[in-house]
Amino acid sequence: MITLSDAKLSRSGKVLIENISLTLEANKRYGLVGRNGSGKTSFLSVLLGKTTLDSGEITIQKSYKISCMEQEIYDLNKTALDYVLDGDTCFRETQQAITQAEASNEQNKLAELHEYFNTIGGYTAEAKAQSLLYGLGFSSQDSQKLVSSFSGGWRMRLNLAKTLMSPAEIILLDEPTNHLDLAAILWLQNYLINFSGMLVIISHDREFLDATTTHTIHIDLCKINLYSGNYSQFEKYLADKIITDQSTFVKQQKKRKQLQTFVDRFGAKASKAKQAQSKAKALAKLDMQAPVYSNSKLSFTFEAANVPRGPLINLDKLHVGYSKENIVLTADINILANSRIGLLGNNGSGKTTLLRTIVGDLAPISGSLEYSANIKIGYFSQHQLEILDQQLTPLEQMQTLNPDVREQDLRNFLGGFGFCHEYLQKKIKLFSGGEKSKLALAIICWQKPNLLILDEPTNHLDFDVRFALIKALENYNGGLILVSHDRNILRSTVDEFYLIENNQLNLFDGDLNDYEQQILKKITTSKNTESANKLDNKAEKRKHAATLREAIKPLKNKVISLENKIDKLHNQITINDKILADSQLYDNTEGMEKIKQTIVEQSKLKKQLDEAEELWLTEKEKLENLTLK
Repeated sequence: MITLSDAKLSRSGKVLIENISLTLEANKRYGLVGRNGSGKTSFLSVLLGKTTLDSGEITIQKSYKISCMEQEIYDLNKTALDYVLDGDTCFRETQQAITQAEASNEQNKLAELHEYFNTIGGYTAEAKAQSLLYGLGFSSQDSQKLVSSFSGGWRMRLNLAKTLMSPAEIILLDEPTNHLDLAAILWLQNYLINFSGMLVIISHDREFLDATTTHTIHIDLCKINLYSGNYSQFEKYLADKIITDQSTFVKQQKKRKQLQTFVDRFGAKASKAKQAQSKAKALAKLDMQAPVYSNSKLSFTFEAANVPRGPLINLDKLHVGYSKENIVLTADINILANSRIGLLGNNGSGKTTLLRTIVGDLAPISGSLEYSANIKIGYFSQHQLEILDQQLTPLEQMQTLNPDVREQDLRNFLGGFGFCHEYLQKKIKLFSGGEKSKLALAIICWQKPNLLILDEPTNHLDFDVRFALIKALENYNGGLILVSHDRNILRSTVDEFYLIENNQLNLFDGDLNDYEQQILKKITTSKNTESANKLDNKAEKRKHAATLREAIKPLKNKVISLENKIDKLHNQITINDKILADSQLYDNTEGMEKIKQTIVEQSKLKKQLDEAEELWLTEKEKLENLTLK
């Protein structure tokens, strides 16, 4: 249990929370939500003990171990497997103690350590680490690669695996899905659902929060409110409250009409039936979400200029990739002005490679791309953020790109993206990842492209911006190709899916639910195989243990028998030593005879003792070797 009493926290002179009393209970899963800058990460830091409250108290049960996903990674020269194993500090400490006990030949201590090692799951720790890596998308070969060989996104996955490796009662996760593809998100979702301790998760992925949390902590206007239920239930409560309080909500009717048009148009068409059903569900969700964001200052639209009637791009037997060994083969595909395509596939399957080829950043290996004469592409990717001039302000960046446009027009435009006067004067290098993403979207929006290609546009964006982006894409009248792990934006804006799998790009026959089920089926199959392997291992271990017991028993009996014999020989030799030390025996013939007999006997006893001790050492070594197996 974690308890906060009359807590106040501020950063850089800004009060984040004050007068807060809150109790978080064991075995409950909390989603921590609020606008960017509201103090969510700082609140996690308080729970972790890295940040001190300005006033008030926080009490955490001393026996609880807390594990938190780090945002940095330092041990670059370790293998991925070793790095993840480091997450279980108890495992590592016991492992080190065993090594020291072996070096000093402390047999009794060694036996105790091995027993404890088994109790904490030390013998299965490596298998658990391998399972975590596999679930997060690493291959068996990847586990032996150095951490330094992985890109930033994959390093974050290693940090996540290391966090999950810890046998903690409380896990704190800050945006764990940002660097994951949908397959890894669904695996993580499954894993966390089965976690028996307390979870506190910061995320802007509503479907992930819905699946993994039982309660919602909302930080807003320096206050923290705790709600029972997942994010959608919290959102519904908030929406109902806003509608009741304001009793004015006309905008949602417009959104309902737009989505209803799609449902009415395609609901009866067999090839679009599943997508129509998905749209109907998205419609219901947007009805609930819209009131929550009705007071948001964000309001922008994507306008498409000179939309041609024919295809925007023809893809003809295209091979794309960085080498002939790593390619994606496409069929003949036409991208039209009304195409709304979601691109699916695991990380590393080639989605970004295909998009970079379409926009002209990467030359195709073979095949061809035929573009419409009037095509104008707006391309968003995480790499686009690097193109922003970090030394400029947002206004200066827009003026550089549009020197002939009035400053006030640019100010008004950027205001729609939430860039108020304070942010317009701030250098881009001081922006958060979410603010940089918003600016990159604003620049694309200003260009009025007739084909939008968006590669993970929602990373680091909060719920307000995501909702505004969904609305803008719903109203957009150009073509759209979207890669995203945010299932909400995919369901709301995409009409058809293409899947890259086994180096092939093909139309996916189904909707996002079908794709999820396909992934979950693979996860279940993998788990069943893993469970079967564990059962086999257990059976093998039991068989091995039985064989070991059978081998140990006669050896142990022999060692005990030898120890008893050695004790008797020692006792008899001691008795004889006393006889030989009796000076009175040396004064008469009878005594001298006894001395001679005792000397002969003593010689035999010592020889027997030497033989018994030598045999005892041999048998004892055999017993110890078997015991350590």
